[in-house]
Amino acid sequence: ELPCGETGICQLEVVSASAECGGGDPDRPELDVDVASDGTITARVFGASEGCSPQVEASGSASVNTDRIDVGFTFYDDFADCICPLDATLELRGAPPGDYEIVVNGLDAQVTVP
Repeated sequence: ELPCGETGICQLEVVSASAECGGGDPDRPELDVDVASDGTITARVFGASEGCSPQVEASGSASVNTDRIDVGFTFYDDFADCICPLDATLELRGAPPGDYEIVVNGLDAQVTVP
């Protein structure tokens, strides 16, 4: 039996998603990914956008067929009156153990989930 059922695609649990003013460059966003020993994936996008204090909505899926984790996020309800480079931090859980390419809003990295 395949992990994640017949499709081989698991929907990931978004543990947290946030954005704050940071030092990234929105013209050249960068991705940093860490995986904890319990399999929790923390993805940080430095220079994700510009804004001030938006809410963040995120989702993710892991495909055991293609060894790929896809994560997307959007910002909304940014009502504060300021502009700064935004860094986004996402925590996700639920990917089966393995080696993956992770793609977060078009940026990619290699990760191993224990």
